[in-house]
Amino acid sequence: MTKSCKLRALDAIVESRALIKENSISMSEGCPNPECVPIVDASIKLRDGSILEVTKDEMKAALQYGETAGKPTLRKWLTEFQRRVHNPPTMDERGLPSSMDLIITSGCSESIDQTVDAIVEEGDAVITEEYLFPLIFLNTQTNGGRIITVKTDRQGMSSSDLDQLMSTWNELTDGKRPKVLYCISSGSNPVGITCSLARKQEIYQIAHKYDLLIMEDDPYYLLQFNKPNVASFLSLDVDGRVIRFDSFSKIITSGARLGYISGPKQLLDKLVLHMSSSTSSASCLVQIFVLKLLEYLGHDGYLRHGDDVSSLYHKNAISAHEIAKKHLEGLAEWSMPDGGIFIWLRILGIQDCSRIIANTAEKGVAILGGSALTPDKRKSNCLRISFSDQSKENFEKGFAILASAIKEEHDRMK
Repeated sequence: MTKSCKLRALDAIVESRALIKENSISMSEGCPNPECVPIVDASIKLRDGSILEVTKDEMKAALQYGETAGKPTLRKWLTEFQRRVHNPPTMDERGLPSSMDLIITSGCSESIDQTVDAIVEEGDAVITEEYLFPLIFLNTQTNGGRIITVKTDRQGMSSSDLDQLMSTWNELTDGKRPKVLYCISSGSNPVGITCSLARKQEIYQIAHKYDLLIMEDDPYYLLQFNKPNVASFLSLDVDGRVIRFDSFSKIITSGARLGYISGPKQLLDKLVLHMSSSTSSASCLVQIFVLKLLEYLGHDGYLRHGDDVSSLYHKNAISAHEIAKKHLEGLAEWSMPDGGIFIWLRILGIQDCSRIIANTAEKGVAILGGSALTPDKRKSNCLRISFSDQSKENFEKGFAILASAIKEEHDRMK
């Protein structure tokens, strides 16, 4: 943990809540008067026609400040969900320091931001894959940390490269030894690869050997296309060295801005203190809406919904793959993603895609270049294509324009 995180103490107002007993008169907090709130209750209509009611008492509680760690009933539902899906070896009802605990956040982005801010200090090294969701790069570098990248193949992060990196690390010449490994282990953003179980086991053993904390960012876990889903790092965690980030953004709605962190209690306790001085808590109103939906679906129903979403995205991925073959064969190479919402293209015969991206943008197609997904923004011949919400007509138009831009760049280079 960073020095500032270790020094954080519980907010006195938050601490005073522990003294409030049931039916006590609480004069310690500055809670708004419920009579001043125009919202009384709510009904949520689902696609299947069902109506979920948020009662006046539930709404009254949801419209006040909440616990930093999240609504207890939602945490309980999700903890049981983690038990059923991942069965973490560290899950222990006695609440030992190494036991798995769970807290609620405002989505995976906040989970990453708060965790990096709590554990990464000046000069610290964080190991990541070569191409990755840029938030981890930005947060680490803002804290004065460094990103050390390891190559990725079709099985995920290279365990041999990781072992080589750690076994040859020299603190005199390389600086402080890395203490954190970050990866998106299922249908990764941007390359669409799911790390195999065998590779995860190898990586976990290396993390054990060199005492690395594994930050498992896994918002696409339920969106794996090949069933059954590959087990998570959390399911392998016998040491209490995995901190896992989940999100409702890809399964329910990104507008909820709600996620959760699972990890060792001793780390999450400190993280809650760290969060209490910034975000305080995720929206209580959003938490009650999501809880109502989860209770309606049940654990099995939520898993079935995840399978339905995965099936839809798999169909979109197949459609994008087939239409890309029609327009981009010989111009680019790519593989069918294992899950998630992205296809990763490598343009042939070109080292820098920046002009291609600008060309397609002028013609009405926005594409993200690989340069934006590296820690040093180096030149790249890779492109990230999102297929989650596109029609076949958009794929046809988009890939045709991309093909034209690639050909124009080839002509310019002659």
